[in-house]
Amino acid sequence: HYYEDWGLNLSYMYFYPTMPTVHKVDQNQFLFMNLTQTYFVQANNVLNLQCGEIKGNWSLKMDVANIELKRSCWFGKSFFVEPVLGIQATEIRQRLVVNYGNLYINNGASGPNGPLLNPQKVTSTSEVWGIGPEVGADLRFLLPQGFNLFFRAAFASMFGQFKTTTKYSEILATSGGPAYGLPLTTYPTDLVSTLKETIARSFSMMQLQTSFTKLWKFGKTGSVELVLGWETQFWWSQNRFNWFSTVALPSEGSELSLQGPFG
Repeated sequence: HYYEDWGLNLSYMYFYPTMPTVHKVDQNQFLFMNLTQTYFVQANNVLNLQCGEIKGNWSLKMDVANIELKRSCWFGKSFFVEPVLGIQATEIRQRLVVNYGNLYINNGASGPNGPLLNPQKVTSTSEVWGIGPEVGADLRFLLPQGFNLFFRAAFASMFGQFKTTTKYSEILATSGGPAYGLPLTTYPTDLVSTLKETIARSFSMMQLQTSFTKLWKFGKTGSVELVLGWETQFWWSQNRFNWFSTVALPSEGSELSLQGPFG
């Protein structure tokens, strides 16, 4: 029978979506600069937290390869389960670029602690790779005329390397202010602050699929199957860069989730 043998599956996912640039403008300068406030504590205090324009873009590139061994387990004439045991290798690359404009600045510093620094551009990159075991199961309901209902649940745990770089540039320096009895002066600088981190760690992902399929058989050994369904992937501990989080302590909600139709 078509389904009564061991199976060796090879699969590869290429996911390079095109992300839109997000652009927000507020003439009242009520937009919150949440990517700079943690690292530049002095600059983004109660007075220097806001701006009037934000432009940002996030890019994501994913390559996922699997090799899986399966064996059918029948339950009745029209339903069977295929336990899955395999190996998964993954590479995930992210890049985030955010530009702040029309900064709301009414506080500076003088003397040994000044001036205050207000970055206008944040560039963050994350490169993650890993390899590890995968377990799961495929469920198939056989329907008449070669039609099938197919469900899949798989879990993979990988070990590899996280590498992040966060660069703060286009920094404005502000001196003086009411607290010092001096006029407030803001001027551009050539300063650039770059923070890097590389760490080995584990991470996990979960994959869920449901689909409707149609099978055509050719002779004793040939077949073609058309598949149309919906897939969800959930990746734990993929850094979002907000609040200057690090790979050692990713921010709350730093998981990466993907979902959509597939064929």
